[in-house]
Amino acid sequence: MALTTVEQPVGKPEFLAPPPAVVVTPCDPWPRPYYLENGLRRVIPYHFTYNTYCKERWRGRELLEIFSDEFRDRDIEYYKEAIRTGKVTLNGKPVPSINTIVKNGEIISHTLHRHEPPVTAQPIGIVHEDNDMIVINKPAGVPVHPAGRYNYNSIIEIMRADRGYSWNPLPCHRLDRLTSGIMFIGKHKKAAEDISLQIRDRTVKKEYVARVIGRFPDGEVVCEQPILQISPKLGLNRVRANGKEARTVFKRLAYYPPPPKEFSNGDVMSDKVQTQINDGMDWKRKEGYSIVR
Repeated sequence: MALTTVEQPVGKPEFLAPPPAVVVTPCDPWPRPYYLENGLRRVIPYHFTYNTYCKERWRGRELLEIFSDEFRDRDIEYYKEAIRTGKVTLNGKPVPSINTIVKNGEIISHTLHRHEPPVTAQPIGIVHEDNDMIVINKPAGVPVHPAGRYNYNSIIEIMRADRGYSWNPLPCHRLDRLTSGIMFIGKHKKAAEDISLQIRDRTVKKEYVARVIGRFPDGEVVCEQPILQISPKLGLNRVRANGKEARTVFKRLAYYPPPPKEFSNGDVMSDKVQTQINDGMDWKRKEGYSIVR
């Protein structure tokens, strides 16, 4: 969303500058500003404007307080300067003070020079493709959707860069940034809805394969311990008595005794997820089976 510059209000403090000229810089460059270096996909830093409506929990609070509490990737001194220099605006206009109260319906904008973390340069593998969907092998470390510090370095944007600006990939289910594995991408809305419905109705099941340190028990091991979300922002879950009901079935697929040198020993095992809320990785750590890969 591009914003236009405005005249500096008469009678306001001198530090109250209009939005910087960069605020009108297009925030949707094409082609995407990628380059590959040392096995990594990098994004050339670019200017970007975040725009959001005032959330209910922000109403009646000071602008600086909102930024310092909600967006902790930068320190409070940065946000003070950003407000004073017009990089942070309300409804496209500079604000009279860092203590300005935010009201219902107002649009908060923040323009900054964005530096995305690099991701693997490994191509997104195509397992299957037809007229309705693409099945991909998602690399670890790449988020599916633009979120947080990642924008163009996401599955959605990388696939769009490969297939054209107008192409709109529609992921049919979640797969965390750090997780690799099979993912269904709808080519059109109906296909995405049909696949998502099958996943919700559990006619399609998820199974994760992991290598762990230690000798896992024979047969199936069922974990029915409740899972509590510790941090929605970081995606952290933990086994807690007051968490949500969860059920995951673990089964050892193979055992590899030492060597190799880098591991004392290790098993390859599968996790059959049978509930929507689960965290098999946390349970394996808790039981002493740290995940290797």
